[in-house]
Amino acid sequence: ILQLAATARAVAVGDKDFSARAPKHGDDELGQLVDDFNGMLAQLGQRDAALQAAHDGLGKRVEERTAELQSQIAERRKAEEALWQSEQLYAQIALNASDVLYVLHRSEGRYDWFGQIDKALGYAEGEFPRTFAAWADSIHHQDRVRVLRELDESCRSGRTFHSEYRMERKDGSHVYWSDRGRPIYDHKGGVAKFIGACTDITERRQKAEALQKARESAESASQAKSQFLANMSHEIRTPMNGIIGMTELALDTELTAEQRGLLITVKDSADTLLALINDILDFSKIEAGKLQLDPVDFSLREALEESVLTLALRAHQKGLELACHLPPDVPDMLVGDAGRLRQIVVNLVGNAVKFTGAGEVVVHVAVESADDAAVTLHLTVADTGIGISREKLDLIFESFTQADGSTTRTHGGTGLGLAISRQLVALMGGRIWVESETGRGSRFHFTARFLRSKISRTSTTRFVNLRQFPVLAVDHNATNRLILQELLTRWEMRPVLVGTATEAIAEMERAYKDGAPFPLVLLDATLPPPGGFGLAHHVLQRPGLVGGIVMMLSSASQLEDAARCRSLGIPVHLTKPVRESELLDAVMTALGNDRAARRRAATDAVPVLRSGRPLRVLLAEDNAVNQRLAVRLLEKWGHSVVVAVDGRKAIEAWEEGAFDLILMDVQMPELSGLEATVEIRQRADNPKSRIPIIAMTAHALAGDREKCLSAGMDQYVTKPIDPRLLFEAVESVTTGAAPQRLLVSPPAHPAPLDFDPAIVLQRMDGDRDLLKEVTTLFIEDTPRQVADLRATIERRDGPALERAAHALKGAVGNFGARAAYEAALDLEAFGRASDFVHAPEKLAFLENQIALLGPALEAFLKDKAA
Repeated sequence: ILQLAATARAVAVGDKDFSARAPKHGDDELGQLVDDFNGMLAQLGQRDAALQAAHDGLGKRVEERTAELQSQIAERRKAEEALWQSEQLYAQIALNASDVLYVLHRSEGRYDWFGQIDKALGYAEGEFPRTFAAWADSIHHQDRVRVLRELDESCRSGRTFHSEYRMERKDGSHVYWSDRGRPIYDHKGGVAKFIGACTDITERRQKAEALQKARESAESASQAKSQFLANMSHEIRTPMNGIIGMTELALDTELTAEQRGLLITVKDSADTLLALINDILDFSKIEAGKLQLDPVDFSLREALEESVLTLALRAHQKGLELACHLPPDVPDMLVGDAGRLRQIVVNLVGNAVKFTGAGEVVVHVAVESADDAAVTLHLTVADTGIGISREKLDLIFESFTQADGSTTRTHGGTGLGLAISRQLVALMGGRIWVESETGRGSRFHFTARFLRSKISRTSTTRFVNLRQFPVLAVDHNATNRLILQELLTRWEMRPVLVGTATEAIAEMERAYKDGAPFPLVLLDATLPPPGGFGLAHHVLQRPGLVGGIVMMLSSASQLEDAARCRSLGIPVHLTKPVRESELLDAVMTALGNDRAARRRAATDAVPVLRSGRPLRVLLAEDNAVNQRLAVRLLEKWGHSVVVAVDGRKAIEAWEEGAFDLILMDVQMPELSGLEATVEIRQRADNPKSRIPIIAMTAHALAGDREKCLSAGMDQYVTKPIDPRLLFEAVESVTTGAAPQRLLVSPPAHPAPLDFDPAIVLQRMDGDRDLLKEVTTLFIEDTPRQVADLRATIERRDGPALERAAHALKGAVGNFGARAAYEAALDLEAFGRASDFVHAPEKLAFLENQIALLGPALEAFLKDKAA
């Protein structure tokens, strides 16, 4: 027991060595106590070891956490140091920057300014209030509302705020600021801050104002110079025109040969001087930067043909072939300065004629690039003249420079023409250059950009029917043959082109043997021997070799050609280079002289039409002539007709009466035919009892078919009314006699003013009484329609002009008056484009055509009555 107690005391007061054990002396109760005591010591030792291990682990973790915290503290101190340094740097940058930075807290009405805001506005450091109200009050009163509105808009939309305005300084003066900023939103979508920068632009604005004053001063000086040029032009041209005019009058009097020679010299010298004055004035305008282009709608073909024709006499006097080649793919109606284009072409062609002793001068046009809005053309003037040496190619476009500048040069001139042309080409967005070699001719090229015209010019070929019409063209010049081939092919004729009289006779004899002699022959008067007239004499001496007409193409210098043509019985001759419109008119005039053939065609063309069952037809048409014609045709076919003069009345008539068919004019007052059709289709109670509607309109453009179908129409015929097509359309929609298809009549084919009975009578279904009735109504009604046209032009009402011209176009088209139809068509296009510049001139031409048409119709009716 004492040993047990000593062991317990040793464990309790010593080093707590739980590995000690009490001795055991037996297995009695005391021994059992010793075992329990030693077991307790063992458990205490295990627990002590576990506690020690836990203590050691905790200590290690404490040491690690302490080290981690110390590291974080060090990093934070480093970040705080960097932040402080950054703030110092940004503050220094803002202080020295030209911009004044700011942060606007709108909800608090507070501004944080960074930079020298006080210095910028003339205040002491910190004196300018840092509030929104102070900033707003400092804005110039004329700018304040606008700037605040722009700031609010930026906050609402999130777009960048950029405004220039005046800020009032402390002393009452103002500075110009350029303020740029944008909002920053919070998580709720509200504007948390507005951050921006202001720049002082006072100096820039002052420079701009000074520059504006200088510009105004320069413009005033330039205007004075322009006025001087205008006055000088007037003062010089007045006596020059007097000299030229009086010289021409003197040349028309009886003169001796010597006097005539002297006056011709005076006139030639005056013309040369006037041309020189024009060049100098144009050059002065270019140098002063005052030459402006005057873009208008124009016909490219007409502009080029007119330009070339002005030089035709000079070219033919030298024995030169002069031609203008405009391929079919080149657009005709453009927007640009046609006058300046002609000036360039005349300059280049005039030079080519001047420096060409033999051969040809050809103007060629091609499309260099194009899009939906514009087209860039590439024009070439090629000659077979003396050419230009390589060292002079870069100099000829300089002012007052010629390829040959010597005092012994053969050809005169100032050298301004090409310099002016270069400037004009540049104004047209193009460039000009030349390719040439001495003795091998020259090719002058230039490009020019033009807009596409909104005016859709009607080609003259749409008014004639020359399809598969054989024609023999004889011309020794290959370029002329190419141009003739393109023109005749575009008119859908069947041309045969040869270059000599021998080839021409061979072709004529071949056609004669085949039983189909050429009904039309075009001859060049300048053919190699036997020449054009010799060939014509030979041909006309052999009856049947030519089945119709011979036309002569002669040079401008051969004034006796007209008399020779008359003596040979050639009805038409033209001057080369031949204009497309003149050639077509000549062909139609020549063919129109065969009255017997046309009467036979009229007899064969008028069918006897009769409908299978009578119909009750509603005719919606506002034009009185078209009303009468349609009513009479329908009544002849066995139908009864009710007329409505506009779309609204057509709907009312449809609702009141039972009709089998509606003929609907597309373009009418109050309510158009398309709108009326849509309303009728919407109001119809029973879709199964759908009433057929046929569109009648003078529109035959791409897209009109789709418009009519989408509006609910069933058929479509164009005006002037073709009885056969109208009859087919009526029968197809009412009896199913023809397939349900859209019948588009061919475009109108008005003939020249001496109208063709075949066309007129066919339009009237062969009824001369109907023609007389419609003619009377036309003569009575057209003065009102012309007056309406004039009124729409005077009040510049484009839509009304389009409607009035459209109505009159249909009326004159019924009589095959081609020129009047074209004029009305142009006026309709002018109205669509609101172009009132050329409308009065076109109206005057139309009035003249109508004035001629009335008597011609009356004369025709009297002749038929007799």
